[in-house]
Amino acid sequence: MPSRIPLDPTLPKAFDATPNDARSKTQLDAWWDRPYGITLPDGRIEV
Repeated sequence: MPSRIPLDPTLPKAFDATPNDARSKTQLDAWWDRPYGITLPDGRIEV
């Protein structure tokens, strides 16, 4: 999986709280339709 989906990438500040229509073109180009995984405190990975 790590070779296909980034795990714990460095995301822009307030990434999850930013509405898509408020994102820059650069941010949309970098992240739109590109899954990534976040490791949760209990060890599970949320994609």
